[in-house]
Amino acid sequence: MCMQQLKVFFAFLLIHFWLSHYTVAQVTYVVNSVEDHDDLDLADKTCADQFGNCTLRAAIQNANKTKEKDRIIFKLDGDGPFVFDLKKNLPKIISPLEIDGTSQNGYALDQVQIILSGKNVKSAIDFNLSPNSWANGIQLMEGSSGSAIKGLCIIGFEGLGIRILNSNDNVITSSFIGVHPLIHSETSGNISGISIDGSDNTIGGYSSFERNIISGHESTGITIRRSGNRIIGNFIGTDPKGEISLANRFGIQLDPSARSNFLIDNLISGNLEDGIRISFSRDKNFIYSNKIGTNYKGNKALPNKTGIMLWNNLQAHVGSYEKGNLISGNDIGIHLIPTSNQAELLNQLKANYIGVDIKGTLALPNRIGILIECSGNVVGSIEENGRNLISGNLEAGIVIRNGSLNIIQGNFIGTDKTGKYAIPNGHGVIFETSKKELATTENILRDNLISGNMYNGVILQEDIKDNMLFKNKIGLSKDGQSSLPNGLRGVLMNSDALNCIEENEGLEN
Repeated sequence: MCMQQLKVFFAFLLIHFWLSHYTVAQVTYVVNSVEDHDDLDLADKTCADQFGNCTLRAAIQNANKTKEKDRIIFKLDGDGPFVFDLKKNLPKIISPLEIDGTSQNGYALDQVQIILSGKNVKSAIDFNLSPNSWANGIQLMEGSSGSAIKGLCIIGFEGLGIRILNSNDNVITSSFIGVHPLIHSETSGNISGISIDGSDNTIGGYSSFERNIISGHESTGITIRRSGNRIIGNFIGTDPKGEISLANRFGIQLDPSARSNFLIDNLISGNLEDGIRISFSRDKNFIYSNKIGTNYKGNKALPNKTGIMLWNNLQAHVGSYEKGNLISGNDIGIHLIPTSNQAELLNQLKANYIGVDIKGTLALPNRIGILIECSGNVVGSIEENGRNLISGNLEAGIVIRNGSLNIIQGNFIGTDKTGKYAIPNGHGVIFETSKKELATTENILRDNLISGNMYNGVILQEDIKDNMLFKNKIGLSKDGQSSLPNGLRGVLMNSDALNCIEENEGLEN
């Protein structure tokens, strides 16, 4: 499925979602006060505190009275942005509800007018306790499926900015989570941004007006624990321009129960640890068309420590035909690590640019492009539109360490996107073993263009055995007619062990 078809598919899903969930609101509550008072009388049909004003707290209390979907809009007098200085958690939302901060006069792209501040909400501050004891911003709980949150700024909570628990089919758009809308250079982060413990939720969208800014959190920008969620078009770890780091610790984390989720078209950069971390997931998750470790333009480094960490993860799809990611500027671009059993993990890495700029013509280096410390993964494709461009990385394009049965195929390693000009990695591909009891064996390196690297095209270190290198072009340009040498050797063997090297072109560099 091409990128355009994928966008049409998700657009259809969103239209279906709106038609099925976003029927005309049963009641529209108009918030006209930034105070934090309860509704005076929930037995009546009026949103009014003791002073006759409709506060956000009172509006949610009234909306929770019925199962119908209601709407909250804002009509506050004066110039914004308007700060709702909360004194305790807002009521948990238990019925479908739309909270629309874009309704406030003065709202525009990157000019959110409604700020929910949790700096005065007291938390248990014991993260061994249930999140029920934390200071959280918006909480979509069981019964609230089909809700929408848009145009809010949520900052300063000692828990979660937005918590989704046993609630599905919700949409979060146009919001600043952890970042003040006026002071972009500073963060007022929550401990974590958005926690998704539900299915089929959408965070963001393809339009810039749907984009969320999710940055500045002490822990994680977005955590996903269920299936079928879509994270689309957000800035995670940066300012609203996508040019400055406003770091989360982790950008996006997918926990073991997270399956069949889509991460598409996001900018995931400037985070302290991993841009994306998927841990122990047993089913497919899809990472398409993201910029990871660069600015929004894709021409400058805005590094995460690791771009993508796949930790004992099964069947992740990192890029696909016409849906590749830009993964550059990080310490490690993609890191695949196992548990002790060295099971085959079957992750697929296709059509990505790793270590270069968005145009594929200049270096934008990771230290290491791809580090594989596990078994049974596929990097690249013999089909041209599944090729990875792995160039410009400082130490090496690919390192296989203690891994077996990996297939590296059809990639350009050390060249530009045309295969005509060099964008050198330090070394092209390194096979190495850090522990004698963990073999780097039975890997296949085939049909790659490995040229233009600063040092060696391929290194087989000591105790490397039973690997196969065949049908690669090493030290040549794509057409096989012109020389594009690696700086030292085409293939350097530091091992007396038997490896199969045959039908390669241009080994003399």
